Amino acid sequence: MSSNLTDTVAILQLQLISQRLNLTIGFILLISGIVGNLLNVFVFLNSGNYKNNACSLYVIVRSFFDLIVVGFGLGTRILSYNFQIDLTNISRVWCKLRVALIYATCLVSLTCICLQSIDAYLSSSRHITYRRMSNVRIARYLITGSICIWILHEVPYVYFQDLVDVAGILVCLSTNANYAWYHNYFVIIGLWTIIPITIIIVFGFLSYIHLRERHALLDLTRQMINMTLFQSASVFIFQVPSEIAVAYFLATANVNVNAYYRARNQLIQLFLSNYGYGTYVSLLLHQKRHLNENAWKIKSTQIFQDLLYRNIFI
Repeated sequence: MSSNLTDTVAILQLQLISQRLNLTIGFILLISGIVGNLLNVFVFLNSGNYKNNACSLYVIVRSFFDLIVVGFGLGTRILSYNFQIDLTNISRVWCKLRVALIYATCLVSLTCICLQSIDAYLSSSRHITYRRMSNVRIARYLITGSICIWILHEVPYVYFQDLVDVAGILVCLSTNANYAWYHNYFVIIGLWTIIPITIIIVFGFLSYIHLRERHALLDLTRQMINMTLFQSASVFIFQVPSEIAVAYFLATANVNVNAYYRARNQLIQLFLSNYGYGTYVSLLLHQKRHLNENAWKIKSTQIFQDLLYRNIFI
């Protein structure tokens, strides 16, 4: 009796910690993500570099989709877990759209950082043929193509996701087990983790070598490469632990454990799930570091200089 009471108290404590942790970390990432990505878009649009620099264009597009991921992904998670406002269990339309929207925007964002890493390598290459491949026209085609591909990729999710009656309660679930398996294993582990991480590591390393070897690179090119390396590192830091946890919990989903271990795993899973949203949060700290030294060479406007000055304190 005493042991059961102790376990119950421990479970309640873990659940309370889980709720507070989700609320605290979630709000920090949500606010940082919205403010950081909005400033990202605003600064790069005002600098005008996206018109002739592919890396700048990738940053703007990625920041826009990161806003959607943070707002609709993390924002709705906070409402659901902490305030019991889960629209996916109320609205059939939102049930079908939410996950498909988040998955598509996440994949576009990860595609942009991969293309940005490749572009950093091309723009810093000694071979003129490679450098010519780094241009805005090609970047626009690649961005448009990736958006179309990932939207089409998530269309079946809209069809298979639906409200299901579970013990008298409507729950938003996938109605196709095979498609759910495909998303849980191939999309999350493969498309979200292994493939993008491999690309940014390989091309990030090659770009770093070019950065060290070539001292005659343009200031803007050098700054964008530094920014790309920083963003690639942030993807690795946030994405890898989160997806390793996803793989572990998927592999042990059918393992029978007691209530205490279930509550503990829920706490760990929730923390790492929120932690993974750090991939889509931009605080502009790295941009201030690499852009403020030569900002006047990019565009000598008062609004741009003011924004860079304010970013020092973010």
